[in-house]
Amino acid sequence: MPRPRACEAFLDMVAERDPVLHRHQEVVAQTAGVVAEQLGLDQRAIDDVVLAAELHDLGKPALPHSIVHKPFALDEEEWRIMRRHTLIGESMLHPFPELRRVASFVRSSHERVDG
Repeated sequence: MPRPRACEAFLDMVAERDPVLHRHQEVVAQTAGVVAEQLGLDQRAIDDVVLAAELHDLGKPALPHSIVHKPFALDEEEWRIMRRHTLIGESMLHPFPELRRVASFVRSSHERVDG
């Protein structure tokens, strides 16, 4: 399935702003696609998983560069800010009907299974 145009625009923005993050998104999407296939998901579900994986860190470029790329451990306040990137990503996707179905995946992409 071809990517929605809005997705292409978002990915281009990330690639321009942060090539390392863009490469990370590509690797995560490839891995997620393989796992989704091995789980036996149908093609639409696989496509959604890959799309969500490509966009899972979409909100990071909206955060301060000094936090996203800090070479040392984040303090409590910095982690509070960093955790917002999934909510920002979800809010960026929600206006696009073709991306709404993966917006909640993006929001929950860093959640642990145990909450």
